[in-house]
This record gives sequence, C-alpha cells and structure tokens, in this order.
Amino acid sequence: MTTQIRSNDEDIDDQLYNRQRYVLGDDAMKRLRKHHVLIIHAGGLGIEIAKNIVLAGVQSVTLQDTINTSMLDLATQYYLCEKDIGKNRAECSLEKLRALNDYVKCVVLTECYLTEMKRINEFCRINNIIFIMADIYGVFSRCFVDCGYNPFTVYDKDGEQLKEVFINHISPEGIVTVAGDERHPFQDGDIVSFRELVGLENLNKCERIIKDLNIHQFSIGDISSLGGEYQRGGIAREVKQQIKLNFKSLNEQIHNPRILTIDGSDYWTKDITGEIPDLVYIHVIMLAISEFKQTYQRLPEPRQMNQENDETNLLKLTQQHLNELKSKDHSINENRFRHLLKCLIYSAKGSFAPLCSAMGGFVGQQVLTSITGKFTPIQQWLYLDAYELIKEISFEDEYNKIKSIPPDRYQSLRLCIGEELVQCLARQRLFMVGCGAIGCELLKLFALLGVGRNGEITITDHDHIEKSNLNRQFLFHKQHLNQPKSTVAAQSALDMNNELKIESYTLKVGVGSNDLCSDVFISRQAIIVNALDNIEARRYMDSRCVTNKKPLIESGTMGPKGHTFVVVPYKSETYSNQNDPIDKDVPYCNVKSFPANIEHCTIWAREKFEINSCINSYITKQFAYIGQRGDGAAQYKASSGNVYAKEGNHWDITFIASC
Repeated sequence: MTTQIRSNDEDIDDQLYNRQRYVLGDDAMKRLRKHHVLIIHAGGLGIEIAKNIVLAGVQSVTLQDTINTSMLDLATQYYLCEKDIGKNRAECSLEKLRALNDYVKCVVLTECYLTEMKRINEFCRINNIIFIMADIYGVFSRCFVDCGYNPFTVYDKDGEQLKEVFINHISPEGIVTVAGDERHPFQDGDIVSFRELVGLENLNKCERIIKDLNIHQFSIGDISSLGGEYQRGGIAREVKQQIKLNFKSLNEQIHNPRILTIDGSDYWTKDITGEIPDLVYIHVIMLAISEFKQTYQRLPEPRQMNQENDETNLLKLTQQHLNELKSKDHSINENRFRHLLKCLIYSAKGSFAPLCSAMGGFVGQQVLTSITGKFTPIQQWLYLDAYELIKEISFEDEYNKIKSIPPDRYQSLRLCIGEELVQCLARQRLFMVGCGAIGCELLKLFALLGVGRNGEITITDHDHIEKSNLNRQFLFHKQHLNQPKSTVAAQSALDMNNELKIESYTLKVGVGSNDLCSDVFISRQAIIVNALDNIEARRYMDSRCVTNKKPLIESGTMGPKGHTFVVVPYKSETYSNQNDPIDKDVPYCNVKSFPANIEHCTIWAREKFEINSCINSYITKQFAYIGQRGDGAAQYKASSGNVYAKEGNHWDITFIASC
C-alpha cells in the first residue's frame, strides 16, 4: 500500500515555520519545499522518520508498506492501535500524518532485504537521488547515507553564525593580533576576509587562509608585497567555503565500511587492544540478519522459541564478513562476538521505542541536510544501540518468561529489555514539567513504554497552544489552538496507550507553586523530568529535587542544538551547580564612549529602557516589593528578577536575565 502527503502551498508560512526558518534560513527552506521524499516501510522507525519530515515541510512524503499491523508494532508505532491489527500499516497511519502539517528527490528505506537495498541504491545513484537506509533490531540500530555518484555540495558545514574579531595589529610577516585580551575563534585552514583596515587598504576584502599561532594571534602569510603598513582598526571575519563530499555505494561500503561514532569520529580502526571494536561486530551481525531475513522470510529467534538453531545459521552467514576482517589482519574476539550475536538474536524481533525516536530524529535530520546542503551529512554508516540494557540479561530465563506471557502491546519491549524492567517502568510515579517540543516527545515515549500504568504520570504546563508550536510539538494540531498544552498532551498520550494513568495541571512551577511542588508530592515521585524553556524554573525544580533527594532529568534545545543533564542524588552535581562559562565583564567606558560590538549596543539599549521600566514598576507596586533585612538596609525585589539594594547612600542595580 502506498500513501502520500502532499503540500498545497508553495509559500512559507512564517507563523508555522518561524523557529525552523531561523535555524535553516530562507534558501534552505525554499529548497526543502521543492523536494519529494519516499519512505519504504511504516514500522516504528519509519513512522518516526515520516513524522519528522512532514513537520519540516517538504513538498510531499510518500509512505510505502506491504506489511499489516501486528501486536509487536504497538510498542513503537504510535499511530497504530489494537483495532488496526491486520490492516495495512501505511494506510492506517496516513490520516494522522496528514494532521501534522496541512502544507505538506530522496529515498529512505527501513526493514528491507539486503539485495533490495543494493538494487534501489544503484538506481538512486544512477538517477542522482539521495539514498538513506535505516534499520532497528531490538536495541541495535543503524543508518547508511549515500548522496550519489556526483560530489555532494555542502553550503554550510555547521550552521553556525560567521565569527569575527577586532584587530589590534598586523605585522609585515602577516601575524594578526586581536584586540584586547579577546581570543580568536579560528582554526588552521579557516578562511577569513578583512574590512575597515587603515594603512593596509589593499588587504580589505581579501580572503586569506589562516594558521593558528596562539589564542590571541594567527598568521595569514607574508603581506609585504601588498604595500602599506598597518595603522589602526580592522575586522577579520570568517568566510565559509562550500565543501564537496564523495560517497560510495552500499555494495562497496558493506565490505569496507566507514563507520562513525555519534561524536563524528571514525570507528573502523582497531582500538588500543588491537581488537575489532564492537561497532564493527554489530555491523557484520546486522548484515547477516538482513541476509537471514531474506533467506528464511523471518527474523532469527532464540532456540527456546523455535526448534531450528538460528544462532548456527546466522553464524554461517557472518563467516564471509569475518573472513574478510581476518584477511585485513584484524584480531577477532570470539567470545565478545558470540555474546553480541546472542544479544541481537534475542532482541531482533523486538523494537525499542527510545531508539526508534533517536535514530528516527537523526535520519530525519540527514534527509533535511541532504536536501538543503545545510550542515554536513554523515559518511557513511552510523550505529546506535542500547546494549547496556541487555548485556546482563540471562537469556535462558527470559526466554522461559516470555513464552509464559500472553502476547500484548509490550511484547516487543519485553524482547528488548526483559520482563523485570517492563514491570519496573509500569510501577513508576513520574512528574514532568513542561509540555513543549521535548515534553511531547517524552510523553510519546512514556506511552509506548507503558511508564506509570501501575503508578502515575503527572504533567504541568501553564502555556496554551499557538500556531508556531505545531511545527515541532507533534501532539498538537490546528483544532487544539488556544487550548492548554498539558490537557491536550495528556489526552494525546492516552490515545496512544489507554492503559496510562496520567494527570495534567496548568500550573506554573516556581516559588509560588508550592501547592503542586510540595515536599509531600515530590517525595512520592520516583523521578522528576524537566522539559522547560527557562532557567528560573529549572533551578527551582532542581532545588526541589535536592531537598527531597530525587533524581532529575534535565533537557533543553536552542536552535539546532540540544542538551541533557542527569542529576542523581549523592552521585552527581546538581543542575544549579553547573554554570555556563562566565562572559568577561564589559567596561562601562567602552559602552558609553567606544562601543565596538553588538554586546556593547545591547547593554546600552538595556540601560536606556530597562531602568525606566523597573522604576515605573516599583512606583506602581512599591508595597509589594519592600522588605526589611536584618542589617537595616531596604531591599526591593521585582517579580521579574530585578533586584535593587540600598547600602547607605549608594544604589547597586543588578539585572538577572531569565532565558
């Protein structure tokens, strides 16, 4: 069955895409709107990729799948439910995908046979179509990217704003010293251009390749031939160059893979022990599983669940790949390889929702990157796994447990993490603050994992749904505009899994929210999850967790970047103890007399406008702000976080900005 979601409008809706437009830029957004995406198979990984691409706003998404819904799909495919069992997965998912984006040459494959992957890859290379393959077997996943025969052009390798520095001096030998004690942000091989130089006008608008000398100096090569001598002024600005990348076919990469870790480093080389890294073993085993699936028309199973010895058959399929590794003089740890093989066999029929979400988000980003040329695509394999969840499992005991449990929506999860952890998740009491983009994704995972179905999930968010939210907060649709986020998010989670016990509030957390965040309430929770968008609320929740000795999972995003921070009582630092690097103070005379950069202008503007605003606020509500300290000094505190303190005849004004 093939289904399609197509855009009906070529214009960019700024209300809907304003956040994404800021990250990608107009040129990338326009390229995005001209492309069509084909996704083959609509399982948990495929639907996650589809959801991300539809939200991004490509011209059309085509979802192709011949498989009917089974009970195993319900653990990861959140657009399917029990009434869909026996029906086509793509057809059942279509209307819910369409609801994500009314506006809605790349191919994405999931769950395909290896020979089919190779055939489609060759077709794509011949026809200059981007090819991306992704698979997930239990707690192991992989992604392969091929941008074609022709060199692929990257227009912006990192998406960062152009860096620039003010210049203090340039020697005839081309040694550039930056102004003040500021550090320059450049690296060897970067290209910079110059402007506003006095005395070296011939260097203005010239582009030079730099060599990093130290934190305050870099070299641009000898400039004596340009004539003139540096007198004053000047700005050096980064120049981003287009990058050309070459890609190899899937058939070539299977036997000589370029495997990257999540931090972008190459993992193919031997580790310090001289043995093959685990990712290479996983590469070989996942290739063998693809071949096994094509040969036997099913995935491998443990011996206790199938009379055939799938481990022996799968081991035979790995021999060719292992022999090639041996021929390259790589040392093979047989015990390690066999253990990873058992782990993959045990979990192969399962699918782990958090891994689907992580890999689906990554593949979605690779699609956008390959379409727009913004950011750099991977070359060419990436593996993600949650091996730590399964490595200690006693497989024989788990086989017997699973055989005795009637199949249900958690069967796939059981194969990934075992029955004990499934029941542990079900018992949890969890409090999540914030139901924005991260909150929606987390709530989806809680529903798929069955978190709190024998405990409780409590969520709160004081915001209401706006149109700009719909681009990234996928639990909300047009009919939900102006409704409370927490209420709609809770109902959407129940639609995914009606076994959840979930309670929603529309309260804002902070000093005045002790009714919700009381010691009694917090102490009943197993874990606290932050999905907030401001530092003040994060610090407040951190303080409540510290007081009650509860673990905290903190997360946030800014543009194309994100962070996570886990606080474990007695084991790690708290969120409030972690600070970003403190910026150097700006001398007041610079702001008043020698403004030289954007920060100076911002500080000047804040001084002009914020003081008046704060004074007016104080005059209006002075009785609410007045308090007495023990030393007799009066302190006035505004709800915005601005603090005024009088010590004798001197007023000290401090502005505390909340992000």
